[in-house]
Amino acid sequence: MPDSSQLVTRIPVLRPELPTTDALVPYLRSLEDSRIYTNNGPMVLRLEQRLSAYFGQPKGGVTAAASGTAALIGAILTKAGRATTGKPIALCASFTFVASATAAQNCGYAPHFVDISPDHWALDPDSLHNHPRLHEAGLVVVTAPFGRLVDLAAWEAFEARTGVPVVVDCAAGFDVMVRANAPLSKTIPVAVSFHATKAFGCGEGGAVFSADPDFALRCHRAVNNGFLGCRQVIGDNTNGKMSEYHACVGMAELDRWAHKQTRYEAMATTYRNAFRTVGLADRIHVGGEVSAVYALCHCPDAMSAETLRMALAYDGYETRFWYGAGLHAEQGFGPYTHDPMPNTDTLASQLVGLPAYLDLPDAEMEQIAATVARVI
Repeated sequence: MPDSSQLVTRIPVLRPELPTTDALVPYLRSLEDSRIYTNNGPMVLRLEQRLSAYFGQPKGGVTAAASGTAALIGAILTKAGRATTGKPIALCASFTFVASATAAQNCGYAPHFVDISPDHWALDPDSLHNHPRLHEAGLVVVTAPFGRLVDLAAWEAFEARTGVPVVVDCAAGFDVMVRANAPLSKTIPVAVSFHATKAFGCGEGGAVFSADPDFALRCHRAVNNGFLGCRQVIGDNTNGKMSEYHACVGMAELDRWAHKQTRYEAMATTYRNAFRTVGLADRIHVGGEVSAVYALCHCPDAMSAETLRMALAYDGYETRFWYGAGLHAEQGFGPYTHDPMPNTDTLASQLVGLPAYLDLPDAEMEQIAATVARVI
């Protein structure tokens, strides 16, 4: 058996696909006509309007941003403002991508990591209501893990009871929100990423979704250096605007979204059928509840997860622990305070990210399922 230095990856864990050059050309030509390339130009406004309509919202329900992180920062600044000496911390999940906590940190908050529910992999509002440091919190950042939707109504109730502002980081959740026809909240903003690795991507970008047009307007100002309609800075702000170039990619992505969504559903169906065939239907999370860019194998324990990763690596398949060991275990980040993390520690060591992308051959998914069955 070859050693790890000789392993060759045939199948990557992710292989993004964005609109073709030909699909972009009509939109790019419009930039030549307008000579506007940034600063909330006409293409960004058109993209925001189309996205608002897609979710059945009135004009102005979406704020485009330069990245998912910029969108989350804009949502935080608009909803909670920067941290204060009396409210210095942000309560966050450790089971998330680093940008969730970095966004809070960039707004002046010191993240304090809280354990997740083992059932829905996210923060639990009922448990958080009794958290001993709640009185220090100026913000709660709720991660929608792998795009899994969180209970917005429950978080609205939490916010009303505690007075602590809540924002949702649903970075990978655009396709889940579309599929579920999920209603937006008037009080809880939802930040989404349009990074190339997401199901809906424009290369680099993001957006804040809100059912409150006034919030969206203030969020526009927050990601536009505090400017809105005049050269007067108002409120906490950052430079987080989406460029017209990225908006062009977003427009072309929306044009083909229905077809792309169908292809993702076909991939998810193949994975589910392959795992059902080997008797492991309950071990695969793909599409539906999680974003279509993930195929997550829930192993029974940490040892079987590592064994599975090694077995797949020898066959040329890349895998990943998408959230690492949790942010509380990240070296060189912080260090920040955290609660005991039994659920995060367990789930992070068991949830293996399998290859998942649009042109992944069916035969490879079937082989992956066979290897999983052999290992666990």
